[in-house]
Amino acid sequence: MRAVLVLLLVFAVLSDASLSRQTVKEGERVEVSFKEANVIKRHVAAGTQYYHFDGPNKGSFVDEQGNKIDSSNFEGKDGVLIVKNFTKADVGSYSRHPNEMIRKKDKDVYTAVVGPTHYISIE
Repeated sequence: MRAVLVLLLVFAVLSDASLSRQTVKEGERVEVSFKEANVIKRHVAAGTQYYHFDGPNKGSFVDEQGNKIDSSNFEGKDGVLIVKNFTKADVGSYSRHPNEMIRKKDKDVYTAVVGPTHYISIE
């Protein structure tokens, strides 16, 4: 029973370990950085969208159906997405795509945590 409680505690601590939160003012310039990412995925009210740093959709968000979305409010370079004027439409979670799984082995114990996700909201 004691081992189960310890495992549950470890899971509770690690499950939120890769989530960061940021609160910004509406209209603020915001940088979202995922070093060396080729694509940043975001979940916002309008749905899931992907910002591409290279390829045919370079400099644009694309929805899950592959449709380009107006991206004039964004700039991107070297894994850094810049939101020039943060609005309610930009509130949501941002992560590298595909999101990496961070794995670690310590003796006979394996741990895995989903790569970083950054949640941004408005004050």
